[in-house]
Amino acid sequence: MKKHTLTLDIDFEDESPLLDDTVILFFQTDTPNYLFADDLNHLYRLAFARIDDIPLLDASWPLYTYHDPLRLLNYYLVDSSIKQSNNPTILQSKILIIRGEDAIDEAEKILRDFNEPPTHDTLLLHEADNRNEILLSYQQQLTSVTRYNTEAPLPSSRKAAKERQELDNFLTALLDHLDLNHL
Repeated sequence: MKKHTLTLDIDFEDESPLLDDTVILFFQTDTPNYLFADDLNHLYRLAFARIDDIPLLDASWPLYTYHDPLRLLNYYLVDSSIKQSNNPTILQSKILIIRGEDAIDEAEKILRDFNEPPTHDTLLLHEADNRNEILLSYQQQLTSVTRYNTEAPLPSSRKAAKERQELDNFLTALLDHLDLNHL
């Protein structure tokens, strides 16, 4: 008797909220959230708007959003550096989440801008000077910008692994909140 094996090729959707079209950047800066949002608006021709704070982990976090209808990108700026009496700050940074098909390219551009010396580009001279002024100011403040790597191995120390897990939990809760509220 001949045996037949039935194989099913099922493509399960990734249950992780950290999807391919989502990039998360961390900015280590003391700049107040409203000024930082305004600077990003000037640098990248965005129009961040402040909306209600996000209630997460027994605390509330300032949130700014912008939807770019031409590039079909959604931007979310969360200030996680606000000290909360009922919840210690998980991060000491601003979190920029970019969602959309070109999110990776946009994030790479932002990383380059903040990590390389500014140059005069094809913008009008006045706009280029203003843009360079903003970027130079952040570089002089030693503003660190890093991209969250979902595939980074877990740290070997228990403390660092616990902190990474707390960060992962926070980001998952944040992305879930954005999805559930259709932001």
